[in-house]
Amino acid sequence: GWTVGKGACSLVEIRSAEPAEESLIEELKGWEGVARVRTIAPVNAVVANKERKPPFHGAEEMLAYTEKNGRSLWQAAVDYESALSGWSGREVFEYARRLWRIIEASVEEGLKGGFDMNGIVTPRAGALLDQLTKKPRLPMGMLDLAVPVSLGVMEYSNASGAIVCIPTGGSSGIVPGAICGAAAHLGSDEDRKVEALLAAGIVGVCMGDGNNFMGGEFGCQAEVGCGAAMAAGALVQMLDGTPRQACDAASMALQCLLGLVCDPVAGLVQVPCLARNMGSTAVAVVSANAVMAGFDVAVPLQDMFEAMKTVGRIICKSHGIGTTTTPAGLRMKEEQAARDKALRRRGTCG
Repeated sequence: GWTVGKGACSLVEIRSAEPAEESLIEELKGWEGVARVRTIAPVNAVVANKERKPPFHGAEEMLAYTEKNGRSLWQAAVDYESALSGWSGREVFEYARRLWRIIEASVEEGLKGGFDMNGIVTPRAGALLDQLTKKPRLPMGMLDLAVPVSLGVMEYSNASGAIVCIPTGGSSGIVPGAICGAAAHLGSDEDRKVEALLAAGIVGVCMGDGNNFMGGEFGCQAEVGCGAAMAAGALVQMLDGTPRQACDAASMALQCLLGLVCDPVAGLVQVPCLARNMGSTAVAVVSANAVMAGFDVAVPLQDMFEAMKTVGRIICKSHGIGTTTTPAGLRMKEEQAARDKALRRRGTCG
């Protein structure tokens, strides 16, 4: 359907997933007081339709759905998106491929570096990759690639590069790092990476009820915690695990990061955010491997998700604590404020 808005400035905007018919445009131009008419494509790829219903809600219903229908985690993601969008399964998969290619481009640019983050740190992902792969360190296996990738995506995000928020900009490095690191180790092709991305997405959907993934509202646990959970689910998918194993790995990741506060120094998504993306990538790997090896997480994902929200309501009342209040944090905040003031002055004068 069409959404037509008539504002006080005599401007009519048409928001639709399809081009406006010429007859409609001509009719609107004839409205009294209308100066001009323009069509605007929606930001979202799919226009919301309240008549469409998902096949399941939450982790428990999703697991019941996959077991009843013999669907893998990524296939459940396709079914979910198809039900809500009206797209075919192939269309959903190809859109996920498009998102994955945006991720890969952000990985490439992030590791290349050379951009200005305008903040309290400088890009280090490329140098980190070089150090981890060329000099003897404690062996980390796939993390030697996964960690620099997660850092690179976050740094590129700080430089206003195009990224995919998974689930947020402040946690956008974890899933790419985990998938890229595992894919290099396993020899996975692009389709397998896209399947992993879909698997991560549906784990995120299972953690979406009453959760906006905002660190300022539920703590950083809702960003890097949920990001690590999504990455753990993606890794289990890459290891051909079951949806239940994927949810268990996601639960373990949440258990590891439960209670993490949101405390960005100088209000920037840099310290401790960059470090947390790297560390949470490792948490996702440990969680996936532990569950695939038979570790019993004991608490199902649905329960852990509800616990996370409960904890989040408590810690969100404790602003002004953590890294940002350390002597170093306070100093960097003052230094950033001075840089921002100088930039504003140059912008005004130049």
